[in-house]
Amino acid sequence: MRKFRIVLVLMLLFSVMGLVAQTEPNYYNKPISNIIFDGLNLVKKDDINEIVSQFKGKRYSDELYNELVTKIYALDVFDPNFTAEALPGDENYNTVILKFTVKELPV
Repeated sequence: MRKFRIVLVLMLLFSVMGLVAQTEPNYYNKPISNIIFDGLNLVKKDDINEIVSQFKGKRYSDELYNELVTKIYALDVFDPNFTAEALPGDENYNTVILKFTVKELPV
């Protein structure tokens, strides 16, 4: 099971590289103003915020994103095929919002 998770994380990392490469404007080194989740049903937003709040205000990088994704996987409540999107955090593109579209695993 652990090898499976490692493989999933690596697959996600490669897909993220493509996401970041296609993202315009460039969000690297911009502060993360918010992290949002679409698709929450049973998982409480407050429980997720406890995990992701430590990333808000930090500057976006591949390393930071990978750390965030690892923490999300560790919750073991979402289908591993969730998607991530970088969005402008303000009209001047000085900040970034990370949006995760997730599907909860069956209870």
